Amino acid sequence: MINALSSRFPLDSHADHKSSAVANKGCISLVLRSASLFIATLGGIVLVSWHAHYLPGLRLLPFFAVMAYNAAFCFLVLGLGFFFALSGYRRAACVAALVTGTIGGLTLIEFIGNVDLHIDELTMKCYINSGYPPYARMAISSAVCFVLAPCALALMSRKTARPLDNLIIVLLGGIVFLLGIVGASGYLTGASLTYAYGYLTRMALHTSIAFVVLGAIIVADAWSRSNDTLTGTPSWLPALPGMACLALTLIVWQTLVVHQAALDASAGHLSASSVKASGNPIRWAESLVLIEEVAAGLISAILLTACAFFHMRSRHSAAELALANGTLEAHVAQRTAELAQANDEIELSSKRMKVFVMDVLASVTEGRLRLCNDPSELPAPFPTLLRTPIPLSRKHGMAELRSVVKEACGILKFQDERFYDLLTATGEAAMNAIVHATEGVAEVRVDGDSRVQIWIRDFGSGIDMRNLPRATLERGFTTAGSLGHGIKMILQTADAMWLLTGASGTTVVLEQSAVAPTHAWSSSDWPGVFPG
Repeated sequence: MINALSSRFPLDSHADHKSSAVANKGCISLVLRSASLFIATLGGIVLVSWHAHYLPGLRLLPFFAVMAYNAAFCFLVLGLGFFFALSGYRRAACVAALVTGTIGGLTLIEFIGNVDLHIDELTMKCYINSGYPPYARMAISSAVCFVLAPCALALMSRKTARPLDNLIIVLLGGIVFLLGIVGASGYLTGASLTYAYGYLTRMALHTSIAFVVLGAIIVADAWSRSNDTLTGTPSWLPALPGMACLALTLIVWQTLVVHQAALDASAGHLSASSVKASGNPIRWAESLVLIEEVAAGLISAILLTACAFFHMRSRHSAAELALANGTLEAHVAQRTAELAQANDEIELSSKRMKVFVMDVLASVTEGRLRLCNDPSELPAPFPTLLRTPIPLSRKHGMAELRSVVKEACGILKFQDERFYDLLTATGEAAMNAIVHATEGVAEVRVDGDSRVQIWIRDFGSGIDMRNLPRATLERGFTTAGSLGHGIKMILQTADAMWLLTGASGTTVVLEQSAVAPTHAWSSSDWPGVFPG
């Protein structure tokens, strides 16, 4: 429903959001390609250092671990592979992923099967004795990263992405980033003794930094391609806090391992030769503190991930509600504007129709009927009011109104024919008010000379403009089921009639002179008269 409303009533903010998102995506792509070239450059520098026998390029300090030759080669190829993938060269990126993934996978086989496939010194003989065999082999954590990162690169290079691709890429990149952080933490926290207990844990400092950058590239690229249109955050975001908590747990575990190993070594429990031979001075089953530490870290990671997930869902729901409110407000505003425009058009059409009806009726009735749009168009009341206003109803008022009309006509010495005409018109107007509006009020006024003015007001729903032509021109037309002659009879007996009608009621004003008026068409000088 929200998407349907959004498509029918698009908001301007969506267009602005899209344009800014395109600009941000271009900046992110530039930064990621630069980071990929940094990794490739780092691998190339280490390769040159191996061939040039430049030790500071292999390990930053004398007691640090050495970046293996194969690791440097993988960084060079993998960095170029990510640059190609971000630049749109999918085939070159797939070749780079295949090469580095093969090297990492074969190295893992060497560790797991305890075999030597002779790939560690395939292109160059290792000339550095780092204190633990095999000297030229990369760390097992590095081999794992060189398997996971090419898998992420291969998924990034797919022509058509599947729904779960971004989630898998993020998990792979997050693990690479996590292993890089854990590898660098030994140097940053001073726990360098960790790398003295065997090749299972060692990782060079610049190797760790490269994996951190590589993991960040993978996660950032997935983020830029899977932003939520409502909240601006991807659906897999809750996994990142959990992985960060897990990384912190591993760092603390590593520090505890080093601390425990140092205590054992100082107590004489482990000799230097046994440390080098075992490669793992801590017996996990006997170290309850370490087990509790790892378990607490895992539980914390799970809880943190769950909290982040529910928080993101609440943000998503709030964003959906805000979008729905915005689209509904836009819909209501548009419909309100359309209704207002329709009402204006109806009102304008009604006014045009009323003006047309007024002109036609004025022409047909020879000016006797005058329709009014507002009270200002009614005639000025005559100065003399005979008696008080007369209430009209079905049982009262008609006899008194006839009596007052008779009195007015007597004062102005109306002829009998003129008196009966006015009495007939007044009766029809009063009967219309009683029948259609149930009740009304009448006033009889004179000008003190020769004219009588009758005011009749009711408070009904008014006369429908569609019925006015028939009520005016058709004898006996009525909408109330009565047998009266209505406005047609009034126009035949009164000199002039003003009619103001609307939703708040109807006002009828009748005027009659003691002497019948002379019309222009009755004069022999009128040009429309045919010769006899």
